[in-house]
Amino acid sequence: MSILSQNETILNSLNAFSKAFNEDEMRLDGVAWQQAEKKYASWLNSYQNQYGYYDLLLINKNGDIVYTVKKEADLGENIHSSILNMDSLSKLFEQSQTEAEIQDFSPYAPSKHSYAAFFGAPIKEQGEFMGIVALQIPHDHIDNITNERFGMGNTGEVYLVGRVGTNSFYRSDRIVKTGSIGSEKQDKHTELALDGNTGQNIKLGSTDKIELVSYAPLKIMGLNWAIVVTKNFEEIKQPIYRFQRLILYAGAVLILVLLIASLITSESALRPIHKLLKGTKSIENGNYKTQIPDPGSDELGTLTRAFNHMAKSILKSYSEREQAQKVAEDASTAKDEFLASMSHELRTPLTSIIGNSDFLLDNGNCGQDNCPQQDAYKILLSIQYALNSS
Repeated sequence: MSILSQNETILNSLNAFSKAFNEDEMRLDGVAWQQAEKKYASWLNSYQNQYGYYDLLLINKNGDIVYTVKKEADLGENIHSSILNMDSLSKLFEQSQTEAEIQDFSPYAPSKHSYAAFFGAPIKEQGEFMGIVALQIPHDHIDNITNERFGMGNTGEVYLVGRVGTNSFYRSDRIVKTGSIGSEKQDKHTELALDGNTGQNIKLGSTDKIELVSYAPLKIMGLNWAIVVTKNFEEIKQPIYRFQRLILYAGAVLILVLLIASLITSESALRPIHKLLKGTKSIENGNYKTQIPDPGSDELGTLTRAFNHMAKSILKSYSEREQAQKVAEDASTAKDEFLASMSHELRTPLTSIIGNSDFLLDNGNCGQDNCPQQDAYKILLSIQYALNSS
């Protein structure tokens, strides 16, 4: 604001409008005033639009309002003698002749008695007071900020309060509960905040529901304001409830996932064991060539490799036993064939010997030292035994 008041265009425009105002005998349709408007109005209007002020006013050192962007009923009036209610602007003029000041919200008659606040700063030329530049602030600009609903839910709201004298009033409109700018607001937390305290508390609201209220002072030059935030306590706890439910749902899903993973892991772990049992039964049924695929390098893999080694050893032992049995059977067959052949070959000469022995037994004479009959008898017995054995 001080920078604006020191702008050369502001000084030149004030001087031009003030001079025209006097030359045209305080008429706003005079040639001099219209020439000043043509020269400076564009710049002044641009500044007012750019920063969103409701109006920009130039007031000379006599209290004459020589220019306004809005051209409402205050244009051309003198703040000291006007029949219009311009108390707030009159106070601003008196307070801002040395430095920038702000005047709190109050009804302003030229703007259809709507609530308005004013910024003001002195315009000086070589140290001499020439007048002030005033910026009119509409209360809806503040409402646009305090009535922002992001994060406030259904019951939360922000509002401003201000103290004038010993009384406290709203400085913004409420949208959840009843309360508008300028209406009186007196309660414990409002007074604490306006006394410079910051805090929060739980109270029973006007709707008989528990509310959380937070408050803090606002340090704005020349103003005693505070900000208050209220919200239904149950609604505040809703995010906590939602978070708790989210934790429960997430826990249930996690347990389900772990259970499925456990079943899959168990099945995967039991599959090699089932294969080992199947292989054992296969060997038990005489299938000694059974081999089980190696599942890996873990303990089950070691057990599977040991089983396969055992199966190979059993197969080797069984094969060797079968081979030995076959050799033994072949030897027995060869023996039988040899004996049969020998028996056949011996039977003819032995038969001849039996005939001769029978002859000796029948015709032989035994001497003192020699008895052919006895020898023939012994030979005959031996041959009979051999023939019977074959």
